[in-house]
Amino acid sequence: MEKERVEDLPPTLPTEEGLNQDTDIVGNVHNAFSKQSPLEDGSTTTRSGKVLEEGQGDSITENALNATSQSPADEPWDVGKEEEEDGKDADEETDPEWLDILGNGKLKKKVIVKGGDESTRPRPGQEVTIWSRGRLEDGTTVDQHDEITFGLQEGDVIQAWDLCVSLMGMGETCEVIVDALYAYGALGREPDIPENATITYELQLLNAENKPDLFTMSAEDKCKLGDKKRERGNWWYSRNDYMLACHCYEQAVKILESPSKEKPETDSEIVKQMDDIRLKSYNNMAAAQLKAKNYDTAKKSCEAVLAIHPDNVKGLFRLGKVIVKGGDESTRPRPGQEVTIWSRGRLEDGTTVDQHDEITFGLQEGDVIQAWDLCVSLMGMGETCEVIVDALYAYGALGREPDIPENATITYELQLLNAENKPDLFTMSAEDKCKLGDKKRERGNWWYSRNDYMLACHCYEQAVKILESPSKEKPETDSEIVKQMDDIRLKSYNNMAAAQLKAKNYDTAKKSCEAVLAIHPDNVKGLFRLGKVYAGKGNLDRAISCLRKAISLEPETKIIHNELSKLVKQQTSQKERERHMYRKMMGDIGNSPSAGGSSANMWKWGVVLGASAAALCAIGLGFVMARP
Repeated sequence: MEKERVEDLPPTLPTEEGLNQDTDIVGNVHNAFSKQSPLEDGSTTTRSGKVLEEGQGDSITENALNATSQSPADEPWDVGKEEEEDGKDADEETDPEWLDILGNGKLKKKVIVKGGDESTRPRPGQEVTIWSRGRLEDGTTVDQHDEITFGLQEGDVIQAWDLCVSLMGMGETCEVIVDALYAYGALGREPDIPENATITYELQLLNAENKPDLFTMSAEDKCKLGDKKRERGNWWYSRNDYMLACHCYEQAVKILESPSKEKPETDSEIVKQMDDIRLKSYNNMAAAQLKAKNYDTAKKSCEAVLAIHPDNVKGLFRLGKVIVKGGDESTRPRPGQEVTIWSRGRLEDGTTVDQHDEITFGLQEGDVIQAWDLCVSLMGMGETCEVIVDALYAYGALGREPDIPENATITYELQLLNAENKPDLFTMSAEDKCKLGDKKRERGNWWYSRNDYMLACHCYEQAVKILESPSKEKPETDSEIVKQMDDIRLKSYNNMAAAQLKAKNYDTAKKSCEAVLAIHPDNVKGLFRLGKVYAGKGNLDRAISCLRKAISLEPETKIIHNELSKLVKQQTSQKERERHMYRKMMGDIGNSPSAGGSSANMWKWGVVLGASAAALCAIGLGFVMARP
């Protein structure tokens, strides 16, 4: 029965007026799918079917737990070995106009028309309306919509749209270059989008508002919306994405079972339709959960089917499969716990890697490769499993020297040995906090070296949290251990600012720089990065002020000179543009198109200057008369 199909799954990809669905990237630390609330009800707006294929988010890689940082963030000037070449700033983006959202070059955004500030960005869960136009590499136009509305970060659209619209201010227009991984993947979308297609989009954010309340929604509208979500689940199931399939089926059930202001009659036709969709959704959810070997949740779905229809054959069949293969979900470890596993990996050529009799790490905290975090979260205590891991969820395009090559698929055997809560920071000694905080900082350096700035920031934040947490026994203020902790805090904040600058998160980078300068007011890197923050926010005067202070402290540092020179040129150019604008407003003598030429403009200037002089005289006279 391995080839069984969901009962109502279409044999080919459906052509839909509903929205295709995608997942949010990097939940918790780096992988959770976004929580999705219901799609809007049936609309006349045609919406593009969009899908994110298998890889979701960045390549998350790790040399198990105890990997040494290969390029420490605390070497001069930038995290990792990014020394300047030919005068190029190591902190500077290759092309500052393009934001590499995920740090892997597969999703890049450039602002064309600036919109509102960060406060106008839409919130996850809101209904957003955008204008869109896509262009394939051969120039074909796709996904052109004057208006298209979807739930933000709810998987309604391709991942690229969810990510980019989250970073747009109201009214902003941007250009986005999207790799197939974050668009329509290896399957494409018939008939207009081929396999593995890179798409360049223009997007404009038109509106963002909260969604309609399910409580006041009519039964008919709930029925339509629930069925649309069920069909989306079928679509994901057809692409073997069982997690997203289950997510859609759960949303369908949630919509149909939500309380209503006006309840229809129990034996009415609409209630029968809703029960039929609920039954199909639960049944299909059980099929997807069985594919993912989530036996406990599959058991609950089968029981929900049989509660609606006790003799449902598919429900009974799938419940039988659960009973044969089931495990105990209650013994699964929780995120944040310290888990201990046995592991052994095997490359495609048979080479053994990552073999550990016992290895302990924080679950879903980025300490290990994403595959381990995902799989161990689904294991019962004592369970042994085999996992085939694509490079995207292992060591990625870089591999791991010397034993794991680039883009390596790895087959792992894993056994869950133990799971327990972590030690209490309050009772932890200052020495242990120092070691733990420094290990987190080094993990941040490792992620930074792989251009994963989001995970780098997460690790630096954890380092700071550990070092700044209250302690039962406080060491002396001027003790050596306090100095060590302050040094690690300063490095962590400085490196966090560097990562936030790479991601163009200027407001958070400003806070990190200010934290650096609170510890050490004359820290040159803190001043330098604060200057870059102000430059990014358009405040050139304050940026230049910070850089001049930094250069007074370290006059030999070339990178500061380069940045300062660039900003001074930019400021000069900006002031020249302003002067040109003022001249045009007042009537530029040299560029006047009037037939009178110079004499006409001189007459204008005479009037202006005369009026100004008269105004100044009037002000002076009034001041004299007002004196006692």
